[in-house]
Amino acid sequence: MKHAAWTSVVLVFGLVLYGTGAAAAEVPGCGLDTLKGTFGYHYKGTLSRNDALDRLAAVGLVTFSGTGTLSGADTRSLSGAIERRRYLGTYTVNRDCTGSATFATAPTATHVDFVVLDDANEMQFTLADEGNSTIGIAKRQALTEPCHVGRVLGSYGFAVDGYYFFGPLVGYMTLSGIYTTDGKGHVTVADTVSHNGTMERRRYGGTYTLEPNCTGVWESTFPDGRTFRADFLIVGDGIFEGYFIVTEPGTVLSGADKKIQRPATTTAEGKSVRRATN
Repeated sequence: MKHAAWTSVVLVFGLVLYGTGAAAAEVPGCGLDTLKGTFGYHYKGTLSRNDALDRLAAVGLVTFSGTGTLSGADTRSLSGAIERRRYLGTYTVNRDCTGSATFATAPTATHVDFVVLDDANEMQFTLADEGNSTIGIAKRQALTEPCHVGRVLGSYGFAVDGYYFFGPLVGYMTLSGIYTTDGKGHVTVADTVSHNGTMERRRYGGTYTLEPNCTGVWESTFPDGRTFRADFLIVGDGIFEGYFIVTEPGTVLSGADKKIQRPATTTAEGKSVRRATN
């Protein structure tokens, strides 16, 4: 009995002194400094106001200070009214890696609730203002060098969807396809487009510019003579992935692209190698 009692005392003392194994293995949580750096984002959804349902989409860059302040710029379409905005703001990050941010946009502030993912390289978020039904995604920019037109080189797959409002003509549009760049500001495109279910396959060309912060402008002329302009930005290392939004008045069209990669091949030494398509 005395031996058993002494064992119990030692066990209790050990737990008090060193804590439980679960507590010792607790994973550190998130904080303000979890978000530090620049992220590209895009979102789309609806806004209910004045008994009407507006469509909205936006693409932009936001930079987090690591101490609770932020700055950003985006291109937004609200039922076809295109607006380019710059803003400042604040943010908080909870220990469980959820958080909230306020963008001081005009005429009213934009509030965002988010969750930090993938070792702080990605976020999912929703606009948290009354009337919004809008979700989005943000990915970190990790540039190894400033961007230039040669940074976008090769073939990319892309997909866009959204609405258009041309007077009495209102519809839903999807387009998806492939574009290939020459690294000198020129692009060739092949896509499949649907206007309210009416399908068309097209081929056309265009041009693009790219600023050092990996934002740019795309311009194309469709086979029927209509022009097409879009603002875009690149995330990650500035090579493989990006977001874009059409800036023609009367459109709420946005999407994403990603570089096409060749299947893995095997070297003479038996190593698997994957190369990007150029």
